Amino acid sequence: MTRYCPDCLAGDGSAIQESFGGPWLKTWHLPVVFACTAHQRLLEHLCPECGRPVRESRPGTHPSLLPAVRAAALHPAQCRTELAPAKGRHTLPGCCGARLDQTGSRRPASPGLSALQDKILGLLGPGGPASVLSAGQPARPSGYFADLHVTGLLVCSTWPAARHLSPSEDIADAIGEHVDSLRRRTADRQQGAPASSTSRVMFGSLPADAAASAGLAHIADRVLAGSTDDVREQLRQLLPASTREVKRTVWARRVTWSSPSCSDGLQDASGPLLRGFTKAAGRPQGRRNSVLGAQRWSPENIPAFLPEDWHARYFTPIDGVNPMFTRRTAVLRLVQMIAGGSLGEARHSSESRPPLPHSRGGSTPGRATSTPGPGSSPTRSASRPRSQPSPANSTIPQRRWSTTSTGAKPWKTGPSTRAPGPR
Repeated sequence: MTRYCPDCLAGDGSAIQESFGGPWLKTWHLPVVFACTAHQRLLEHLCPECGRPVRESRPGTHPSLLPAVRAAALHPAQCRTELAPAKGRHTLPGCCGARLDQTGSRRPASPGLSALQDKILGLLGPGGPASVLSAGQPARPSGYFADLHVTGLLVCSTWPAARHLSPSEDIADAIGEHVDSLRRRTADRQQGAPASSTSRVMFGSLPADAAASAGLAHIADRVLAGSTDDVREQLRQLLPASTREVKRTVWARRVTWSSPSCSDGLQDASGPLLRGFTKAAGRPQGRRNSVLGAQRWSPENIPAFLPEDWHARYFTPIDGVNPMFTRRTAVLRLVQMIAGGSLGEARHSSESRPPLPHSRGGSTPGRATSTPGPGSSPTRSASRPRSQPSPANSTIPQRRWSTTSTGAKPWKTGPSTRAPGPR
């Protein structure tokens, strides 16, 4: 598939271009190239005469950059769509032959779309910048284009949720027509399939119309232009409310497994939206490196349930969140800070140890009832053998507690804000 600019094909007035027309640009074959910045117009992809994509290969033939190459009598600016196949080796295929440099219709590109096209062409050039901001962080051009793709996929799959971000109503209508065509194609495919099978709409199919491509790229770039937190809020408005449902979307798989990979900014923005507890024997997600030395503090020193006085001393109550949930989640975070890995692995490690006797405020005869805290050695876990010696220097100094507990941003809560954590 290729697009074209009729004004570029008309030539620049030189003798050679008066005879053969302007050149076909290789960048017109790229989905992210949707406008001609020299003539401030959107590219075309259909022939004004036959109404089919220009240079469209006949069904059953291998696609090529120049279809009907044997039809040497065609001008470079004529439509090469094959309407009738060649009959025998010595006959030429019947092509449309309409001139593409004489179209009367013109779709102007807005200044915002032209600026975005200049930015994309600059990143594609050999002397372009080595990095670009994406989701508030520097990214390689390959990561930025991966972000554009997966964000455009999310906009397509949730359309018309992002219609208000479109640059114009005409562009929004073009995106809506593209989404409707994908759904019609899926419905037609479903009619010939068995009743027990279901077909999923392939929202990852790229639009042929330059207006739809321009709209999706504009919306994706607008979403990625903010900070990491702003991008996360924009994505949250387009995604399902349930973390489990978010992780089942095609968009979530593209963010995690796209090649080339998405930028660090988009991964940091989408990480909290995709994070959840890992099922048993499942693939760990949300992995982190340890931030506390394991030789000084090990997961065995963390109780399976945060003691009540620890919670009262270091945590601020959150409206609408059960304190029991906070006490359980804090333990998983502590284990993750010490051992690294995912929350699922931290859960598996903590579930192998029962809660301390005093973790719910009660006491057990014959066992110590004092609650460990910063600067003191914690009580031995109930599942730990008494014969096992305590780790050397296994106390958390007051300074370490201060550096890990201060400076953290408080969770924002309110009637319209969902509390963080797995669902």
